[in-house]
Amino acid sequence: MLSGLALAGCASAPRTEPAPTTLRIDRTSLANSPPVFPDAQWRTRIPLGRRPQADHICTLCDNYQLVLIRTPAKWRAFCEQTGLDDTATRPDFSEGIIVGLVARVGEPVDQAWPTAISEIRLGPDGTGWLRSQFRTGLYRPLLVEPYCNLAYVKGLQRVILVEINRRAFLTTQ
Repeated sequence: MLSGLALAGCASAPRTEPAPTTLRIDRTSLANSPPVFPDAQWRTRIPLGRRPQADHICTLCDNYQLVLIRTPAKWRAFCEQTGLDDTATRPDFSEGIIVGLVARVGEPVDQAWPTAISEIRLGPDGTGWLRSQFRTGLYRPLLVEPYCNLAYVKGLQRVILVEINRRAFLTTQ
């Protein structure tokens, strides 16, 4: 199921040497791990033309980015940037991280939210697999504020696979 996947490049600090192009994944362990329910979830829009405030951003393709928030400072900055109320739920970053999927997909004609985090699988080492659903339908090809779905998951340390409908992306972290 995971064979033949493209390795997506992730935004990070500049490197002086080439990044590795191979990644060993215990796909059986991750695929057989039970889905976990996020401890908290949010939906918001990212201000147009702004880079999301996050500890790690991985560009999956032209339309999608994976964001990871690992610290209270970045969470506060993200909430200030997007207008989220961070007082309702205070994630414990010593126990997990916030993972998010940013979607630049235009404006749905029916005004419905176009994406949802449908499943997260968590391996014993804190490695995660994020599944998301993109809602098909008619979209106006407008440059609008990107949509962002976020989830806080205890035990999650990194996401190595993102699946959007039937498209799969490996990340490097």
